[in-house]
Amino acid sequence: MAENAALAKVAGGADSQEESFTQTERLSFAKEFLTRMRRGFATADKFLQNASPATKSGGSSAQNILPEGEQLLFEVYLPRRLKLDNLIFGRVKGQRIALSLKDFVAALDLPITMNMQTQTAQGWYIRENKLFDFNLNTKIARSDLGEFTISESVFSEDEDIFVPVDELARWFDFKIEVLASSLQMVIKPSQDLPLQERLERERKLAGKGNSREPQLPLRPEPRQLIDVPFVNVATSSRYNREGDSNQSNTRHTASVSTAGDFAYGTLSTQTQLNDKDQISNIWMNYKQESPDPNLLGPLKAKRFEIGDVIQPRLPIDAQVRRELGARISNVDPLRNYTNPSTAITGRAFSGWDVELYRGNQFLGYQRIGDDGFYAFNDVILFGTENIFRVVFYGPQGEIREEEVSIPVDISRIAEGGSVYDVSLTFDNKQTYRKFDFNDEDEGSPALLALYEKPIAPGTVGSLGLRSSEQNGERNNVAYGGVSTLLGETLVNANLSLDDEADFASELVARRNIGSHDLYTTVRYFSDNYDTINGGNDTAGFLNARINANGALPIGLGHRPNYTASASYNLTNEGNSTTDTSLGFNTAYKNFTFNEQLNYTTTNTGADDRLNNTTSITGVFAGDRVRLLSDYQIKPDNKLSRVVASYNHDFTRDLEMDIELERRIDPSITEASAQLNWQAGWARISPSIRYNTENDFFAGLNTNFGFARDPQGSGIKMFDRNITGNGAMSVFVFLDVNGDGQFNQGDEPLKDVSVRALQNGGRQVTDENGLAFFYQVQELRRTDIILEEESLKDPYWISGFDGVSILPREGYVAELQYPVHIAGEMDGTLFARKNSGKPVALRNIPIHLYNGDGEIEKTAITDIGGFYLFDRVPPGRYLLVVDQKAAGSNNFARPKPEPIEIGYEGTIIYGHDVYVDAGEKDIPSTVLAGLQDYKSRHPHIDFEQANYNIALNLGEYNSQLLMSTVWYRLHTRYRQILSGGQLMVLPEHSYADVKTGKHTLRVGFLGGDIDDAYNRCQALIAREISCTVEVLPAAAKKLAMGEKPRG
Repeated sequence: MAENAALAKVAGGADSQEESFTQTERLSFAKEFLTRMRRGFATADKFLQNASPATKSGGSSAQNILPEGEQLLFEVYLPRRLKLDNLIFGRVKGQRIALSLKDFVAALDLPITMNMQTQTAQGWYIRENKLFDFNLNTKIARSDLGEFTISESVFSEDEDIFVPVDELARWFDFKIEVLASSLQMVIKPSQDLPLQERLERERKLAGKGNSREPQLPLRPEPRQLIDVPFVNVATSSRYNREGDSNQSNTRHTASVSTAGDFAYGTLSTQTQLNDKDQISNIWMNYKQESPDPNLLGPLKAKRFEIGDVIQPRLPIDAQVRRELGARISNVDPLRNYTNPSTAITGRAFSGWDVELYRGNQFLGYQRIGDDGFYAFNDVILFGTENIFRVVFYGPQGEIREEEVSIPVDISRIAEGGSVYDVSLTFDNKQTYRKFDFNDEDEGSPALLALYEKPIAPGTVGSLGLRSSEQNGERNNVAYGGVSTLLGETLVNANLSLDDEADFASELVARRNIGSHDLYTTVRYFSDNYDTINGGNDTAGFLNARINANGALPIGLGHRPNYTASASYNLTNEGNSTTDTSLGFNTAYKNFTFNEQLNYTTTNTGADDRLNNTTSITGVFAGDRVRLLSDYQIKPDNKLSRVVASYNHDFTRDLEMDIELERRIDPSITEASAQLNWQAGWARISPSIRYNTENDFFAGLNTNFGFARDPQGSGIKMFDRNITGNGAMSVFVFLDVNGDGQFNQGDEPLKDVSVRALQNGGRQVTDENGLAFFYQVQELRRTDIILEEESLKDPYWISGFDGVSILPREGYVAELQYPVHIAGEMDGTLFARKNSGKPVALRNIPIHLYNGDGEIEKTAITDIGGFYLFDRVPPGRYLLVVDQKAAGSNNFARPKPEPIEIGYEGTIIYGHDVYVDAGEKDIPSTVLAGLQDYKSRHPHIDFEQANYNIALNLGEYNSQLLMSTVWYRLHTRYRQILSGGQLMVLPEHSYADVKTGKHTLRVGFLGGDIDDAYNRCQALIAREISCTVEVLPAAAKKLAMGEKPRG
């Protein structure tokens, strides 16, 4: 409990006075709480000591040896451990456990209505054709299974009907297991209940975890005119000695990368230096990006960039390049609707290795060259999410992994409007390069353009253009294509034609069958087509390929998958090549296994080739291991290469990498060792390498980055690469006065966990209350939440629900999370009768509504009518007994009651609530607004009249009926409805699309809650439908203890 919590003693209703308590009195309250808990444990122990063996084992509990009249309260589960919110009350009668029929119906959300005056129940279950009819007077119960005689063990008590477990199970064709040891009940319907299906859908959505779509509101992040950029520096010093020749050399290089806001965009640079040439290369890129098409005025671009840009990818031609120029596009960079393949590109440090995976399936490997640019071209896209992993391996043993998702959203083809992507670049040019290529085409302009437009439902047409110079000759190629859905198959047909009438064509089909993805393509390139080696005397070819991957229905490891492909290539000169491959990957315990078999055969007389590659990675005894082998089966049966690596952590900041590689032809063995020290401000890695040719290498690599924390103390240093990503600075503090600002008396909170759900992971606040996320992928929106379970005081809660952020490269988003002290409130719900003592009511929901008309907390009364609201955020609320429960239990509720929880941690105990049994309830509800009602009446200006309270006078099938009823009401009961205004006139009303009905709603600018109840009560007495609706404006005033008058 919060140390500075205040306790408010409320002995009666809202008129009770708050008191201040001493520490002794607080301890007394704690003892009282423990006493209550002991009573509950004693009841459970008594039950367990007397439970029969059959009950303890989880069997049917129709018979037992529990004491007569014992009261039980069961938690309820459906199959697949779906836990229900409601509890079911049971009583022991004649050595049988009988369950409350009222609770049973409420817990399973069955549309069955009970009438205690006539001792009957009617409705349906599972589906509308399964009817249920119960009559205790005639001793007959009917269900979809037939007619049953109600036994003498069924009884009526306390405005409820109790039915033995086995009888309920027979009536509804359910299996009901009572787990006595834990006071739990498992109900297994013969067919999934609607409630069960809904809960399963919700659990699947929640089970997506980090991959689910962001739910919190997106906060805009304005761009800055200029800001301190992220900076990353990598240095390398190397010594090489070649064999026994004693020839040696040294080399010193450095790479400096920056990224940050500049001129309301993002400016990124990369500079390479060495001891020989000083500055050898510079790349610069300036870009502006937006999730909405609102850039460059009428061009409606989502992205434009100048400097060193990556060209757009055109159909058929798979290659992309990075050149000096400009690019403009309104294409969503995170989604792909039509292209059958893509290029996965990016920037990293030269000398790094990069691998591409689809899940655990290895797709390709590259070593990043001096330009720091990598490109995996012509990567197949199946008609699914297409989630790739790009894994980077640095020369210092760094391992960095990024997730790239390129969904092919078949269902949204042709829904997004037209898109374009245009670049104008200069061949082989970059911002600065010390040495030119001396190529005759260098510097010549290259224009690439792509335009896509929906032309029919599920069909998109595309046009493209490429104009570039090769071998001193201008080549122009035009493209056209169509993407369409044929049933559940996505088909792409593309054709390109150059300025000499040479052409290329492509037909691609993609389909998903269960967990299997299929991809097939046929391509034909004619002789001298311009994009093949400049089109000069080149032979055309025909290529056909089929790919498949998916889950294997075998229990071999965790999520075993396969990949298979076959490719046939025939040149116009008659040479053919056939390539087939079969791959398998799975995970077992801490290891991932990849197996790949490749077979190539030709008609040119060359030997057939059959190769096998095996890769095993994982963790053994806390150390990371990796094993790779290449084995040639044909033409020679021999081992080609084996690589084994071992990584051991000496401490959290110091690790060692050892690698041994053995090549068979030529025969050479090489060993390397490296230490990696994460110094906090830099990563420092000395390494050595030696082989059997007596080649020797020694090197020292360093890597560090720095960025400004706008909420912290200046510059933060990092021992890893930070450019290329966004960042977030989160400040968490105890907000004592609740103003949401850090000021005098507030306290920074240490060791609080903050999570970026979809992108960024988890960080913990330091002694200054700051958590810094430094590897957040750009343009991948993510929710940011504070994990309340990490707060040290159980009564501390977050005063901010969080937001979602769209990160951008080189920018630090600032967030503040005030933490408040929660309050608590308890009491007992009683039903007053005309005579006799008030009776406690069990299993009745009670709600706390906040000032926006939304339910903040819900408590359900226990066997003794006790309710508890714990961890209630500071604020003003309305205490409301559940309307549905009032109808089913035949009592009248009190009016909404204002409750206030202060920022010092108010505790309200003993706040009893009384309802009137047998009285007619005045239907009332607190609304969070009338958004649905307003949205279906856009022609009505609701802002002119900000209503406090409304009377809902029913729903009607037509405007005519609504008009007739309103005419009768306001002519006959003019006095009752005086001062009210129809919110929507009958002739202007639109029906609810779900129900097809029109709502007759009368709003009141003046009046108060008492006035509204009196009006409604008068109408109900005349058998007219009426519900009091408390709108947000009134809810806020009522919670503050004010009368919501106009």
